Amino acid sequence: DNYILERKIGAGQFGEVFKGFNKNTGQDVAVKVIRRDLLKGKFLELLENEIKVLKSCDNPNIMKLYDMKKTANNFYLITEYCNEGDLGDYLKQKKYLTEDEAVEYFLQIMNGFKTLVKNNIMHRDFKLANILKHNGTVKIADFGFSKLLGKEGITGTMLGSPLNMAPEVLDGAMYNNKADIWSIGTVFYELLFGRPPFLASNMIELMKNIKQKKLEIPKKINNISPEAEDALRKMLTVDPHNRIDWDELFKHPITFYREEKIKKLAEEEK
Repeated sequence: DNYILERKIGAGQFGEVFKGFNKNTGQDVAVKVIRRDLLKGKFLELLENEIKVLKSCDNPNIMKLYDMKKTANNFYLITEYCNEGDLGDYLKQKKYLTEDEAVEYFLQIMNGFKTLVKNNIMHRDFKLANILKHNGTVKIADFGFSKLLGKEGITGTMLGSPLNMAPEVLDGAMYNNKADIWSIGTVFYELLFGRPPFLASNMIELMKNIKQKKLEIPKKINNISPEAEDALRKMLTVDPHNRIDWDELFKHPITFYREEKIKKLAEEEK
């Protein structure tokens, strides 16, 4: 149609992702090519979910879906192209981020999740590799495991990446969208300290470490503020009933980080 594919920029379990452009407008796009023969049952449902989610979300911090095409062999999702790769690659270069930069990305992530929570959407695979950057702006991406929650607001499918999965998901229990809060906490922790909060060589060991080990805040790596530490501890609370909820998180003192910093600088200049 109107799209020219230039080069391959990634691959997933169902197909490949290409950098391309719209030949009518010149706009850069990313094109996710998904093989139709692989889309059966649950996998087709997950693709339909991803399309519904992207269509329903209009937020500068969520990757936009521009168009969708079908051929006999493939589905094509035409999305926003992000020119700076993902936060996982960025972190590998930097080892860990300053608190100012980590909080800046965290606040953009929070802004994206305001739309997801409002629309009753769970991401379910939130990790550094699924956070893209475009001209310094963070874009939450890859909604392949996302779920539109019904009125009951809970689900039970074990999906995601173990090091970022909430303990209730790892446990195979029913869970709600507070599981995404844990995943955001793991990502914020990785940005600040360059490693996940809990490490293990297998799922059983990981679950044991999460339940038995205290959350370590390695101040020798990054001497973070009390506000950042408090946010991490509240998001990475093992029992989801005691974990901070969305309303509290959106109003947490960390969300006023920029304003407080400007205020302090102004006071110092006096």
